[in-house]
Amino acid sequence: MKKFYSLILIVLVATTTAIAGPITSAGSGNWNSTTPNAPWPGGIVPSAGDDVSIRPGDNITVTADATVGSITFLNTSATSRTLTVNTGVTLTVTTGITLQNSLTTNTAATIAGAGTINCASVTVGGTAALVTSNSTSTLTSTITALSMTGNLSLIGVDNGARDNDVTLNLQSGTISVGGSVVLNEVSGTSVTLTLASGAQTGTLKISGTPAFSNTGSPAFTANGTNTTVEYAGAAQTVSPVSYKNLTLSGSGIKTMTSINTVSGTFLVSGTASATAATSMSIGAVDIESGTFNGSTFSHSVSGAWTNNGGTYTASTGTITFSGSATIGGTATTTFNNLIISGSSNTVTLGVNTSVAGNLTVSDNFNLSIFSCNRTASGGTLNVTGTMRLAGDAGGQTGSNFPTNFTTVTLGGTVE
Repeated sequence: MKKFYSLILIVLVATTTAIAGPITSAGSGNWNSTTPNAPWPGGIVPSAGDDVSIRPGDNITVTADATVGSITFLNTSATSRTLTVNTGVTLTVTTGITLQNSLTTNTAATIAGAGTINCASVTVGGTAALVTSNSTSTLTSTITALSMTGNLSLIGVDNGARDNDVTLNLQSGTISVGGSVVLNEVSGTSVTLTLASGAQTGTLKISGTPAFSNTGSPAFTANGTNTTVEYAGAAQTVSPVSYKNLTLSGSGIKTMTSINTVSGTFLVSGTASATAATSMSIGAVDIESGTFNGSTFSHSVSGAWTNNGGTYTASTGTITFSGSATIGGTATTTFNNLIISGSSNTVTLGVNTSVAGNLTVSDNFNLSIFSCNRTASGGTLNVTGTMRLAGDAGGQTGSNFPTNFTTVTLGGTVE
């Protein structure tokens, strides 16, 4: 009889500690809390393999490393909820994270905290097809690191005159997508991925090919106040929108279809190669490695130009510096046509620089101790602004006065 009771006790312990299956939150609280309904029913903390559902209004904080099978933000009401991962903590989701849409109402959730979530995929919307009311599904991300090996999918739902519109707000932190960003805007719906809400400091890093897989005409807003989009995979097409900071890394050809505005830093690294497809307005250029071909177009740069060992192919194009900046780095850049323009701005050389076409100075150009010579005899040097040289002699007798220009017109000041 004693052995029989011992067996019953062992079975009871096993069934209360080894549950694997669906678990739905029953309140708010810390993820690893064993207090019943704060947040888990019966105080049973989810474990690896469990499929976790979080109800609207239940705010849960992950305070220690945890692993589960999946996470679903349920669609049972319009009340939002927040999943927070604390500093130094990693939540691993072996399959996907999903925000359900509803047949009748809005749904919303926020992923926050200074920790990390690693998962296979993230999906917003597309879970309920026969919507009976116009509604929205909105996921907001402010977590320090949200990384997925697969796709980030935003899926609108159209049911005749009734639609579910989908939005992902990347407000801060980094979302890393190992697959593609899938924006499925079916007829009548609105699908939006934006980096221009909240703190506007988020980074979107995409490693898959294609980088974007779009249906319809979804909205991708990438030019938040201090946001960055990085194309980090092999051959990728860069989405034709305006950017704040744009990074091309990884490898292969990055196709620059209609990219005309990068108001922050345009950075090229890895073995990536990109060719301009139109004239560009750029805040700053940083070529760490890889190749950027300016092609035949005229580009405006309002900030620094840094070349730390990459390749700039000038082709037959023109670079115009329209603000105060330094042309520097560890490697020499050869421009085709170089124009120093603006009003009371100064462009300063921090490295030897060369010109294959013409050099035009209509504002302030400080060569410092460096050279800006033409690569071969020809072209025009036209100074209507101020050009400062090295040494005390100044003028055309200065040791670094630009050489090899066939035509020299000095209507401004050389000192």
